[in-house]
Amino acid sequence: MDKIFLKSSSTSFPKTAFLSFLKASHISEESFTSSLEGASLLLERKESMRFITSFPAFCEDLSFSLAGVIGGENNPFLPRFLPGALTFLPGKISYPSDLLFKAFSFGDFSLLSELRFPFQGLDYELIKTGEEFLRAGQRGDYASEALYIHRNTLLYRLNAFREKTGLDLHDYHDALFFELYLHYGRH
Repeated sequence: MDKIFLKSSSTSFPKTAFLSFLKASHISEESFTSSLEGASLLLERKESMRFITSFPAFCEDLSFSLAGVIGGENNPFLPRFLPGALTFLPGKISYPSDLLFKAFSFGDFSLLSELRFPFQGLDYELIKTGEEFLRAGQRGDYASEALYIHRNTLLYRLNAFREKTGLDLHDYHDALFFELYLHYGRH
């Protein structure tokens, strides 16, 4: 399941218009929760892709900016990227990795603290395990060999990494997010 967080540059979230948009997109209102500051949706992968492609058309009619971020439902740090989404990718739903690429390509590293946040206090062993897993092309057999550990130990560490960071290194966007951390955020 994907979790989508939305934020508006307006003082309140356009709940009524958004509920009409969900209905027109054949997305259940039950997946929607909102507050004055923003909203969230919990969608199946197929629904979330349909939502993402139709979202820019919905935003065209608004007199203010609306943007969102998407990730796994257990990803606790997604809302931290909402202000950046409004700044760098208004009118779109983006993965945090896409947002970071956009900001960094403009030489704006203001989101570095957000990039570093999920890894604060994470054991060096788990970071090294994740790094070797990516270097091995997400192949567990190669990664466990490079780390000189049993494959079950590798799986245990990858599960611990996912539990502590909310990132699944088997997922493209989560792996890319971690790769950005390794390149920009570790220093």
